[in-house]
Amino acid sequence: MPRRPRQLAESEIYHAMVRGVNRDAIFLDNEDFEHFLASLARVRDASGCSVLAYCLMTNHVHLVVRTADEPIGTVMKRLGVRYAG
Repeated sequence: MPRRPRQLAESEIYHAMVRGVNRDAIFLDNEDFEHFLASLARVRDASGCSVLAYCLMTNHVHLVVRTADEPIGTVMKRLGVRYAG
């Protein structure tokens, strides 16, 4: 059964998570954390969003993002592709 469509917030503020497959680690060392933060900064600049807060854990990430020019789905896709690439 497919998930229901995401409801867009009037405030344009979202709590988003990125999690490793099977909850496996997505950060293996400090360089991975730094690469993710650099990717996040590039996505922020490209999409016009604001990162209000973040928490990087070994196997997942919490983000609080205010969108601007692009919807949250596009912002998160940009981030995932940039970090994985």
